[in-house]
Amino acid sequence: MPRKKTLRGRSVAQRTHAFRRAAERYNTWLSGEDLIHMATLIANHKARCVERQSGTRGVYAVEYEGTRYYVVYDKTTQQIATFLSPEQGQAHELPTLLDVVDGLEKEKR
Repeated sequence: MPRKKTLRGRSVAQRTHAFRRAAERYNTWLSGEDLIHMATLIANHKARCVERQSGTRGVYAVEYEGTRYYVVYDKTTQQIATFLSPEQGQAHELPTLLDVVDGLEKEKR
């Protein structure tokens, strides 16, 4: 039976995974301070929640140094678990009321 990861072990694994996904999906190298700053923006409600995945995780759009990053934030570890590509992040965004109305008007034509 596999051993359950401790909270500390999970934090380290999440951080390592987040660094790799940021480099892969945004072609940028972020520092530990960058991740902490982004997580602080989320915790202080300065980032937009795009979708709730569970009681402890959610997808957020974070504006940081002129770039919009889509991230999965874990409340348990209070850090970013992973970075989503812009396409993946936009797919999670709910349509606004104006988008729905525009779509209905186009269907009528």
